[in-house]
Amino acid sequence: IFAGAVFTAPAVEFFNRYLDDVRDFSSLELVLFLVLTGLPSAPMVLVGGRLADVLGRKRVGVPLLALSGTCLAAFYLVPEPWIWPLALVGQMAGAGGGAALAPYAAELFPTRVRSAAGTLTRAIAVAGGAAGLVTAGVLSDSLGLGPSVAALVACPVLALAIVVLRFPETSRRELEETSGEAAIRAPAPP
Repeated sequence: IFAGAVFTAPAVEFFNRYLDDVRDFSSLELVLFLVLTGLPSAPMVLVGGRLADVLGRKRVGVPLLALSGTCLAAFYLVPEPWIWPLALVGQMAGAGGGAALAPYAAELFPTRVRSAAGTLTRAIAVAGGAAGLVTAGVLSDSLGLGPSVAALVACPVLALAIVVLRFPETSRRELEETSGEAAIRAPAPP
């Protein structure tokens, strides 16, 4: 969560500023860009969640989030005509991939600690976002805004590697099993 937020927070936070300051978009162009590239991502939340339930969280979420990170990093580096399809694909893939992996926040923790774990994961995400914003700000002095944000894409790549290597597949499994509660509730042998 921390590593993913290191890229996501500055990529989202500096999106409008980049379009305004670097690409010289007018207010109308900025609004049109946001609507045309962002609105199609809304149904991807449903598609990503459904595909994850059928095919598996990692099988759907990891490739979509890798595609999203790649597209959004490239958005900050390429010439103008390419920013439109990159933003569109990046946001759509991010919405689908995020929906596919979001259930991990609840599925990996037993009921008795789920609320505390949720609070802790949100705090970790905020810390990662803060680290990303500071890092992008420091790097932007020498690299410029676009390259400094794009350079942070290495962090969600690390996060996806951790998901692939260490996270269990939780789709089509009972919550008690994925959170470890089944072992706790299992009756002792006679």
